[in-house]
This record gives sequence, structure tokens and C-alpha cells, in this order.
Amino acid sequence: MTNTTNSSLTIDVNSVLNMIALLMDVIVLLICIMYFCIIIYRIIESKYKHGRRSLNVSLVLSINIILVIFIKSLLQIVHITYPTLVKNLGKPLSISEPSVHRMRAYMLWSMYGVLYWSYTLVAFYRFVRVIYSTKLWLHRLSLYVCLLIPGEYLFVYSNMLIILFGFRSINMLPDEAYFSIIPIPFYSLLFASFIIFIVPFHIVCLFYYLIVKKMRETTMIRQEHDLHRRDFVVLRRMAGNLIILGTVIIIYIIIVLKGYIENRFDSLMERIQWLSSSSSSFTFAITLPFITPKLREFLKQNRLMPVMH
Repeated sequence: MTNTTNSSLTIDVNSVLNMIALLMDVIVLLICIMYFCIIIYRIIESKYKHGRRSLNVSLVLSINIILVIFIKSLLQIVHITYPTLVKNLGKPLSISEPSVHRMRAYMLWSMYGVLYWSYTLVAFYRFVRVIYSTKLWLHRLSLYVCLLIPGEYLFVYSNMLIILFGFRSINMLPDEAYFSIIPIPFYSLLFASFIIFIVPFHIVCLFYYLIVKKMRETTMIRQEHDLHRRDFVVLRRMAGNLIILGTVIIIYIIIVLKGYIENRFDSLMERIQWLSSSSSSFTFAITLPFITPKLREFLKQNRLMPVMH
């Protein structure tokens, strides 16, 4: 009787967490569609009505992030949330083509990594804008569109192929309705964590440190108000990104360590992990205008964002 009650309670908690994740992902999809519509409208308006180009590096990097968030959230709904909801309702769910589900899991984890590397690109752009302001070739739009943005996709997807074909660690999880990276053996999940979270996070930390160091040097030498304001805005936005990244990573690490300590990876831990994933997408989508001046300007023009002085 007690086991049945605990099982029912676990299923209820899993269902609630899954519904919250679904709600977040749906909201994220709607926000991304809204961003795309506003950006396209303003670019067309600027080109044909005012005769000027609205695209710059910051906006292109944000468009890339919006696209990544949209694809990742859609993949998570299709591959994780929907099958889990069907399973929790007690309906049969057959997996006729394991290779398709395995490939979807590979794409989902890869897009998760691309999201963090996309934020690393934003940090890199801020870094070169402050540290190498005279190196104009580092500020060119073509560098990011033709090399850096495609490069981040190629880097993450090629490294995740090691998980898929090298370690063969993307399989059906016990008591779950989807394929994912199995936590045992630990080295596959550890490798994925390095590629997806740890490396980009430390790169952002390095950029943050170098920007702070440069700010202190310029503060000692120059006293111009505009320079102080620009550096302060960069610092504040970088700090916000670090807090977001750090929060998600800490939650992820706690969940994984708890599982290894207890030698048990149950459904509740999976729900918390993917709820954390949905929360990160939601947070990134909401805070994106605060790290992209052009996107914030577009939202202000549509009265979707308060004017900040």
C-alpha cells in the first residue's frame, strides 16, 4: 500500500514538473516567434522606408540565439515532454524506429550545447569591442556569419558524435519514454558536460575577468563619462549572463552528483533535469533584449518594453 502511494505521488510530481516544463517551452516558442516577427518587420521597414541597414553583429548574434532557443525548445517538446506526458497518462507508446529517436536525442543535446556556445560568441564580441576596439576585422559582420556562427554548430555537433557513435551512450533510459545520454558509464555524461557547459562557461568567465581588468586600467587612465558608462553596461550584462549560466550549471551538477552518490537515476531526477533545461531557455529568451541593444530598441518601438535610461 505504501509503495503504491509513493509511486502515485512520484507520478503526480513528475506530471506537474513535466507540465511546467511544457508551459515554459510553449511560452519560449511564442516569445521567439514574436522576436522574429518584430525583427523582420523592423529590418524591412528600415531598409525600404528609411534606406538604411539595421543588421549589425549584435543583432545577428541575437537572431542566432533566438533560432537556437526555438529549435531546442521544439525538440524538447517533441522528444521529451510529449512522450513523457503520454507515458504518465498510462497510454501505450511504441518506439518503432530507435535510430530516429536516438538522432533526435543527439540533436537535442547538441542544440543545448550550441545555446551556451552562442552566448560565448556574444561574450567574445563584447570582449573584442572593449579590448580590441581598433581591430576592425574582429567587428566585421562577415566574420561571425561566415565563420564563427557556423563554427560553433560544427564544433558542438562533431564532438557530440563521439557520444553517439564513439561511446554509444545515447540509448533508451530505464522507465522513460525517450532516448537520452545514459548516466552510466560516467565518462559519456562527463564528456558531454565539458562540451556543452563547462568549456563555454569558463571561456565566458575568462572574458569577464579580462574585461574587468581592462575596465580598471581604463578607469585609472581615462575619466571620460561615456567610456565609464559603456564599460559598466558591458560589465553588468556579462555578470547577468554569468549568473544565469552558473545557476543552470549548479542545478545540473547537483542532480548528477546526487544520482551517482545514491547510485540511482529515477524519473524525478530526469524531470528536474529537463525542467532546468526549460528554465534556462525561458530565462535566456526573457533576458535577451537586455544584452542586445538593437533588439531592445525594436521592442521599445513596438511598446513591448519599458524605456530604460
